[in-house]
Amino acid sequence: MKAVMLGLALGLAMGCGKKEGTEPQGQANAPVKPTAPASKEEPPKSSSKTNPKPEPNPANQNLGTVLWEFETGGEVGVSPALGADGILYVGSIDKKVYALDGKTGTKKWEFETGGRVTLSLAISTDGILYVGSTDKKVYALDGKTGAKKWELDSARPVDSSPALGADGTLYV
Repeated sequence: MKAVMLGLALGLAMGCGKKEGTEPQGQANAPVKPTAPASKEEPPKSSSKTNPKPEPNPANQNLGTVLWEFETGGEVGVSPALGADGILYVGSIDKKVYALDGKTGTKKWEFETGGRVTLSLAISTDGILYVGSTDKKVYALDGKTGAKKWELDSARPVDSSPALGADGTLYV
């Protein structure tokens, strides 16, 4: 099983440098760093099983530091798509499309197609996600809920990424 691992570049692209008061939940994992000592005489506090993990702050991370990871049921072969609302969408060979919170990695929803999702996804300005699959279909999904809006049958497996024209026309 492969995992989608995102580093600082994604965090910066999303503008995640602002710290909010929520803790990562779900399957997300953030690196834990010991807290700085209050004085030179006091040893550093070590993380313990009861201490919650701090929220990742990209401004304080080194390049290449994993902020969180999410494990899919199969390989992910393409870059994820980032929605305007900070939701990250990724397809996998496990036949699923995942919507993840871009800051924490928490799964929002998943949608199962009849075949592998191995290509990039397209997102419209109104939040509709367009997905091609090897099951010979193109799906339109509600980006917020994952609900299927429609599907289009094709004669062959969809082996190209959907693209949206400036006028909203979908090209596959």
